[in-house]
Amino acid sequence: MLWTFGEVAGQTISVPVKVQKTVPNRLIRFAWEASEGVYDAKAGTVPRPAGYDNTVEMSFEPLGEDETLVKITEGGWRSTEGGLQGSYQNCSGWMHMSCCLKAYLQYGIDLRKGSF
Repeated sequence: MLWTFGEVAGQTISVPVKVQKTVPNRLIRFAWEASEGVYDAKAGTVPRPAGYDNTVEMSFEPLGEDETLVKITEGGWRSTEGGLQGSYQNCSGWMHMSCCLKAYLQYGIDLRKGSF
């Protein structure tokens, strides 16, 4: 499976995703290649492929009829400056994606459309 992102330094990139496990309405777990380094929008640079995979897990826990707790974790980063920077970049990306999803689900607003 490929995920395509059009908002990375003005470029469109596709990333292979290896689905490991899914449980409907509860869990999505996959691996993808780690990227290390710093994203620099002004310079148009993106973090570089690191040659190893990270594991991402998204869990969904119902809290009520109209509420769900979403947890996203990503692990497997190397203990290097590049690995640390890559983890910060992805953390920022997951936060952005979560906020966009919330706006869409609650208010029907697509924050991603036209924002990049």
